[in-house]
Amino acid sequence: MKPRIILVLGFWISFCYCLQAQAPIARYAQSQMVLGHHDIALKEFLRAHFLGEKSLEIAINKNISDLFILNGDYKKALQFLDYYYFENKNSPAIQAEITLDKVKIYLLQKDTKAALFEVFQINSRNYPDKDRLLFFTGLALLHDHQYAEGLKYWKRLSYIQPVEHLEMDKLIAKLEKNEKRNPNRARWLSAVIPGLGQMIHGDVKDGLISLSVVAGLTYLFFDVANSLSYGDAFVSVAPWWARYELGGMSNAVKQAKKRKEERHLQHISEMVVIIQKSM
Repeated sequence: MKPRIILVLGFWISFCYCLQAQAPIARYAQSQMVLGHHDIALKEFLRAHFLGEKSLEIAINKNISDLFILNGDYKKALQFLDYYYFENKNSPAIQAEITLDKVKIYLLQKDTKAALFEVFQINSRNYPDKDRLLFFTGLALLHDHQYAEGLKYWKRLSYIQPVEHLEMDKLIAKLEKNEKRNPNRARWLSAVIPGLGQMIHGDVKDGLISLSVVAGLTYLFFDVANSLSYGDAFVSVAPWWARYELGGMSNAVKQAKKRKEERHLQHISEMVVIIQKSM
């Protein structure tokens, strides 16, 4: 009986070892990923994951995370990065790289606080690429509107020259100026002249629509007042006038906030371009 049990166990161990060495599902998934068949690749990588397939050559959970990012499913991307993180518990450098991948995902989600939390968990002594760590720390701080602190990290990049420092200082000044912009100012501009707040902040079409509708309702209000009475005008036209006037004011604030965020991202992108050119 014992030899038979030993034989079965030996066969099972050999089978598991071969499965780990070959990882047939993961190899097929990787080939599909290379071909651009991302849906098939994700399905197969997930199958490999749930079947417990292991591979020394293919980072299954990392590939799953990357594919979920392509699908815009950041929550699941983070989940599989966590699996990959614990797979590499004996490799602090790889864990640091995984943490930076998490930072990128949080920045895509515009969750700057989570990005900062993750990046400050990395021990610089365990991560050899100091410049990469400095870059992502600075990027997370800039996206969190901590401009002076973010610039300090970027100025410590080994390949940045004094001339680039001056260019980045100018962009930081623009970021700080943009930070002081008050979107509520657009509300009062549109209150005085309907549509003006939207037009000043880039949405000319919506501003012109607000102007024409409110102007038309204003004309209608006085026409009804002259034809019938002001009481009739207030009952029949004023509610519609108020609706479109207040709606235009609300749209003006939304457009101002959108424009402010666009400037914020634009200036950060310009700084990234400066860094890329200096590399």
